[in-house]
Amino acid sequence: DDFNDFEDNFENDPYEKIFLALAKNADTLNFLILSLHYIESQNLEQIVLQDLLTKLYKLKTLIITGDVFMQFSEEQIRMLVYQELEIFNMDLISLPEVSCIIENSGGHLKEIPLNYDYYESNYDNIEEEESLIFIRQIYEKCILIENLSLIILSSEQYFTEFERLLISCKNLKSLTLRMVNNDDEEAGEDLLNTLIRSAPTNLNEIRFLNNFKFSLESLENFLEGWKGRHVISIYTSNPVHKENSYMNLVNRYKNIGVIKNFICDL
Repeated sequence: DDFNDFEDNFENDPYEKIFLALAKNADTLNFLILSLHYIESQNLEQIVLQDLLTKLYKLKTLIITGDVFMQFSEEQIRMLVYQELEIFNMDLISLPEVSCIIENSGGHLKEIPLNYDYYESNYDNIEEEESLIFIRQIYEKCILIENLSLIILSSEQYFTEFERLLISCKNLKSLTLRMVNNDDEEAGEDLLNTLIRSAPTNLNEIRFLNNFKFSLESLENFLEGWKGRHVISIYTSNPVHKENSYMNLVNRYKNIGVIKNFICDL
């Protein structure tokens, strides 16, 4: 009976007591990593969590994963001020909300590996201006960034801002890219050319997601231009890149020390 009572209480209120306990340690809490799952009383827990996040001003790591959708008001998002934040990731969060958190950070962010679940893979819903503001916040406020995930738009203005980011963020080591128009090989070629021109010397890992397209010729030009740089690992989700023509090219550049890994199964 005692176990059943505990189970009932947990199902009715699985998060609230934990969040309230965390709030009491706001002055010393540096790391918060949560994996949340939908519950019927979600609204209550969401309110408590939103209130908690406005108090944890000493956080260096903030990671929230799971299927709980949180909507912050403009007032709430302005209260998310983390001057010491170094690692930030939240599954269900919009670009404007992330931009606001970056704006209120202290310039120490090193990892923003967003997976953009908020947009449910429908990246066409992303406003270009929101995306431009986000990328500007990165190169203005996050010059220490090492691990970054971006949604790539194929506009000329976006590529200009993306190149500014590459030039400014010299510590960048890992870059995850999702192309909005993933059928545009020309945009893929433009992106690879931009990386050759301006990628920081520390960059050693690139992930091309959302069935990112680039031609065999574009990839060869990219790898040729990468000679003399840090050996690169490339991850791609496009099954075309498993074809023999691509793999033969990859193996050739592996043998001369340009490529470390080329994995096509994401």
